[in-house]
Formats: sequence, C-alpha cells, structure tokens
Amino acid sequence: MVIAAIPSFWDALLQRAPQEVRQLINRCQPIIRYSDVEEKGVRRLLSDVLNANVLNSVIRDVMDAAMSFGAYATVTAIRNDLRSIDSPGEEDVAKIIKTLRASWIDAGVSINTKAIKR
Repeated sequence: MVIAAIPSFWDALLQRAPQEVRQLINRCQPIIRYSDVEEKGVRRLLSDVLNANVLNSVIRDVMDAAMSFGAYATVTAIRNDLRSIDSPGEEDVAKIIKTLRASWIDAGVSINTKAIKR
C-alpha cells in the first residue's frame, strides 16, 4: 500500500484520527515526509522553458509559490503553461503564479505559507 498525502493533510489526519493513523503506520513501511522544494530541482524543471536571465529573476517567486501551495506540482504546472508561450518573461511567470494561486483558493485548498531559506 502506498499513501501519498499533502503534508498539511497528513498532519490534519494525525490530529483527527490518531487511532486510524497508528493502524496505518503498523501496516506500512517507512513514512517519507517530503516538505522542501529545492532551488536545484526548480531550476532543472524550468531551464528548458525560460532563458537563464529570466529564470534567475523569477526563481524566488516560483519557489515561494511552490512552498506555499503544491510543491513541485506547482512548478510543473508553471512549466506546462510556459511551454505554450513564445519567449516567456517575468510577467508571464507572475501571471501564471497568480492564476494558480487563485485556482487553489477557489478549490478550497488551504495555502500553507512557509519561509524559504534565502
């Protein structure tokens, strides 16, 4: 059995259903908690759609967005949207992040803002 959960949802399950969580943990292998988005990974995902200058200027904004909502799913969504734009720039990235953030809020997903090590 594989359980994949957004960290904040897993934390909520731990709070609301501790007995059930104990039973899950007793029946599965290690729980790997992945919580940080690394700059190296973000650069790797976006290097094929953004030139180096644009990537350098937007990397922190993309990481902030990814750490706030969706992690690498957000970075992948940004990359997918950028692929349809000829020579995307900073404004394009900002617009995509704004749209993704609004989509998450509209979907009722709680945005969990974390500080990024700078």
